[in-house]
Amino acid sequence: MASQEGPQAVAFGEDGPVSDFLRSLLKPGERVVWTGRPSSGAFARHDWPMASWGALMAALGVFFTLQLLASENPKDYLGVPVTALFACAASVQAMLPLINAVRARGTFYAITTTRVLILRRWLGWSVVSIRPANFARVTRYDMDDDRGSVGLRFSQRGHLFGKVLEPAKLWDGLWGIGDFRAAMLAIHHLMTDVRG
Repeated sequence: MASQEGPQAVAFGEDGPVSDFLRSLLKPGERVVWTGRPSSGAFARHDWPMASWGALMAALGVFFTLQLLASENPKDYLGVPVTALFACAASVQAMLPLINAVRARGTFYAITTTRVLILRRWLGWSVVSIRPANFARVTRYDMDDDRGSVGLRFSQRGHLFGKVLEPAKLWDGLWGIGDFRAAMLAIHHLMTDVRG
């Protein structure tokens, strides 16, 4: 989405309710300088490592459930509900890419003169507001055709082989956006205004 000149120019395609909701969030003197939407593919790829583990665990759960059902020992049947429940829980984790792709359809991004807004529409509205002072580390991921992603905040999730894992969650950045140069320019201006 191209850069916008003010709240009257806010647009997300033909989606009027989203633009109206965004306008209602703006504070006096705050202007929208960029709007965009995430790509479903970028959202789907975001949690693929967790989904891979989920698929593996679901397969193991199904395997052990079938093994217990095939057993001739009636006491083995007591473990069937536990392994079946484990397989179901792991299946949900394996479906994260699909769930995230659906989430992308209800997600909208806006950069204003004071903050980055991530709007979510699912059974109502929710908003994540990230001010430049909360940018932990701006990490950009360039794609082809002026598309890209930018992580703004990171959360520690543990350690792996002595390294701290600090992934950006879906609500900590802008993922798979078009007009990437304009978005990065708006973020750069935000950061410069805070420093200066």
